[in-house]
Amino acid sequence: MNFRSCQYIRKLPDLSIATPNIKELDLCQCGNLIEVHDFVGRLDKLEKWELNDCIELQVLPNCLLMKSLKHLSLYGCSRLEKFPNILQEMEGLKFLSMVRTAITELPPSFGNLTGLHQLYIVPGNEIPKWVNHQSFGSTISFWVGSKFPTFVLCLALCLDRLAYEDTYSYVCVVDIFTNGHKRRPIMEKLFDGLQYDHLWFYGAHHSLLQQVFGDLIEGDRNHVEIAPFNIASLGVHVECICGPQNSLIIHDNCENVDDGYNDTELPPLLSSMGFSTA
Repeated sequence: MNFRSCQYIRKLPDLSIATPNIKELDLCQCGNLIEVHDFVGRLDKLEKWELNDCIELQVLPNCLLMKSLKHLSLYGCSRLEKFPNILQEMEGLKFLSMVRTAITELPPSFGNLTGLHQLYIVPGNEIPKWVNHQSFGSTISFWVGSKFPTFVLCLALCLDRLAYEDTYSYVCVVDIFTNGHKRRPIMEKLFDGLQYDHLWFYGAHHSLLQQVFGDLIEGDRNHVEIAPFNIASLGVHVECICGPQNSLIIHDNCENVDDGYNDTELPPLLSSMGFSTA
């Protein structure tokens, strides 16, 4: 269903009765849209929902119960401050963008997005404290055991000062070297239309990494280096074998961080990907 650029909608009504089986809902650039009816958050056949540049949007459904949803973009919803509660597990959602929104806090139920692979978060350029390996530069390295663990990669996209209304776009390619051997890039991503510094998170599950890099593993101690191009700083949260997770260890291109952060309270993205606190 396509409402793109419709300027007549101020409140999106309940669509669950008239169109309960829609799979795509495009509300991009609906400049006067302020509110979306609660029952829209219960369209369990909806797979793709885009609200890019709805600059007046302030109210989304209080809860999302959308078992089929795979893609949700809130890019440019600059007045949106609250993200909906996720009452049940939504393992289908793989992509979520909150770039250029006013959202600064996620609800505890965010952990129910158990399938989330890519998350564009609010503007910022500081790697979060919970990331246990951090680097100022474009490479980071750590040691893993006999199997590739799950990791969460955080990239800080730091832009030079731009003139008013200018935007910045570039392609980021992330290479992974295992014991000095390179495979195809684990990720290639176009960042388009950025105006501010942003953080971007990418979760790579151990099953995928083991499939791609498993034959490069040699014994019980293996060196991994991650090298995204043209990044100001980056971090990786990974269950590594670099030594005590909470001691300060500084390498040429990696810092194992201890700043008083309580590692028993993992962010939802990590918990949902199988990280433990043990």
